[in-house]
Amino acid sequence: GRADELNAFAAMAQRGAVSVIVGVGGIGKTAFVQCVMTTRLCESLQHTIYVSMRPGDAVLELTVEILRAASKAAGLPVPDVTPLTADPITLLSTMLDTVERAGLWVILEDLHFGPPAAMDAWLGMLSAYARRSKWFVTTRRSPKSDRLQGQILHLNPMADDPMTEIARRCCPDLDGEAVTALVRNAQGSPWKLRQATVYGTEGADTVSSGHLPALQPRVIE
Repeated sequence: GRADELNAFAAMAQRGAVSVIVGVGGIGKTAFVQCVMTTRLCESLQHTIYVSMRPGDAVLELTVEILRAASKAAGLPVPDVTPLTADPITLLSTMLDTVERAGLWVILEDLHFGPPAAMDAWLGMLSAYARRSKWFVTTRRSPKSDRLQGQILHLNPMADDPMTEIARRCCPDLDGEAVTALVRNAQGSPWKLRQATVYGTEGADTVSSGHLPALQPRVIE
């Protein structure tokens, strides 16, 4: 159900340093990135780090977390960030230099939690100065930066046919009526579909014993 988007995003990743996936919550942005990495860009998996923003985080906290994760991934001592936090430009430069030297690929999740203007400027700087590293961003808000032109993919709700296939593969114990109810309730959201297999759907028994296994990349594709 996402083959065209997967190919488009893989092309974006080869073309630019920063690639952004935009979509509403539960649409499958994280699973999409994981699928791209495991089916299109698998040669870089061992050089990839994951960092998520939390509600209330600012650019400073995000940059510090990336620096710490990148240092560990590169086998370097984790630096004392206390003096760096007083100078955001030096902190950003130190973080980017660490990531670049290691040639890391960085997956950044939930950047909609950050201040919009500050996040847009931060992503623009990454796009301008990153050379060896690659950055993959998931967010519910489309960044506004000229440097990201052509590097933003909007992920829409999945169509019923691929959603039905996901439901059947993940929940082989459910009958056709339950699968139809799952897909109708999910409205194109894999997350909502999985929730319904755990908590049920009004008017139909959609609780499944097969909801625990993770979605495989071939299912999303």
